Amino acid sequence: MRTSSARGSVFALGLGLAAIVAAQPRTSHAAIFEGLAPSGAGTEEVDSEGHRKLLSGWEADGALGTGFSDTYGLGIAGRVGYTLPMGVYLGGEVQAYWGQTYGSQNAHATFFGAEAGYKLYPLPNALAGLEFRPYVFGGPAFISASTSEAPFVRSKTGFAVQPGALTAYHLGPAFIGADFRMLTTPSPFGVALFGTAGAGF
Repeated sequence: MRTSSARGSVFALGLGLAAIVAAQPRTSHAAIFEGLAPSGAGTEEVDSEGHRKLLSGWEADGALGTGFSDTYGLGIAGRVGYTLPMGVYLGGEVQAYWGQTYGSQNAHATFFGAEAGYKLYPLPNALAGLEFRPYVFGGPAFISASTSEAPFVRSKTGFAVQPGALTAYHLGPAFIGADFRMLTTPSPFGVALFGTAGAGF
């Protein structure tokens, strides 16, 4: 009788421990997923009536990429902006590119100016944190353009216009993504691709 009772107690204890172990990952995973739900400025939320709207607020990001040319080589960029509840994004950005070197001269380009875009969240449910943002950048440009026909660099200034699109995935207040833009003016024309990371606050 005692042996049977002891075995029953051990069996019950084992079941209890198994239940705790089995339940713990589900709780942890739920907490992790809840913590990674999009929550920063510029992300979507659903109000009490079921309407989807964007959280207004500031966000900032940094980017690293390339313009795939002698003038627009390695590039870095940083932006700060504010998202309005209707999805309009307004901000400022600085970009710098380092290109081909000829002797002691190095081709490079610097842009700084204003940016306007519109945030879209086209996918629901599990991919609700996926943002697509078409935008246009405009501002002064300072370019030292390399020339492949002769080993020299020609410097100039102008007004930059850059249409582009950013795709980002939001994890909590942070996001990571890719940023594609066309360097339309001033010449030389180019395209640039950046990897970007940032956060809303």
